[in-house]
Amino acid sequence: MERKSISAVAVLATAIFLVLLARFYGLGVRRGGPSSAPPLFIEVRGDVRKPGIYAIDRNNLAMAGVLDAAGGFRDGSGVRTLPPCSLDGLKSGQAVRFIRRDSGTSDVRIEKMEAAARLALGERLDLNETSVDDLCLIPQMKPETAEAIVSRRRDKPWRSIDELTEIRGVGRGAVEKWKDYLEVGI
Repeated sequence: MERKSISAVAVLATAIFLVLLARFYGLGVRRGGPSSAPPLFIEVRGDVRKPGIYAIDRNNLAMAGVLDAAGGFRDGSGVRTLPPCSLDGLKSGQAVRFIRRDSGTSDVRIEKMEAAARLALGERLDLNETSVDDLCLIPQMKPETAEAIVSRRRDKPWRSIDELTEIRGVGRGAVEKWKDYLEVGI
C-alpha cells in the first residue's frame, strides 16, 4: 500500500510539474529576456499578392518580412529586387507600398493609412493634417466643426487639443471625448 501511495504522489507531482512547465513556455513568459513589444499594425499596398493590414513583429522588422507577409510580389519576383531601405522609423498606422517597375527594379514608399483604418487601430489623427471628411469620422464631430478646425489651422496651426474650445459650440466635454481620436503632431 505504501509503495502505491509513493508512486501515485510521484505521478501527480510529475504531472503538475509538466503542466506548469507547459504553461510557463506556452504563454511566452520568459525571465531575463527582452520584453515582448506589441506588434506594428501596418498596411501593405501596391504590387503584392495579398494587400492588407498586417501585424508585424517589431523585433524582426525587415523589408523582406513585410513583403513576405503580403505574399510577395504579384509577378513572383523575389526580394533581391528591393532597393536598400530601412524600416526603423515605421509606426503603426503607416503603409508600405511596393512598386514593381517594367525594368525589373522595385521601389518602396512609406505612406499613411486611410484615416478610418488608423482610427480602427486606435491611432489618433493629427489636427494639423486631417481633412474635413476624415475629421467627420470621429464620433460626434459635426461637419461644421470639422470645417472650422481646418479653416482655423490655415491661419494658425493647432498647438494643443484643448485649443478646440476656441471653436464656437465646442465645449470641454466634447474635447475630452475627442482626445482619444485626435493629436497635435510634432
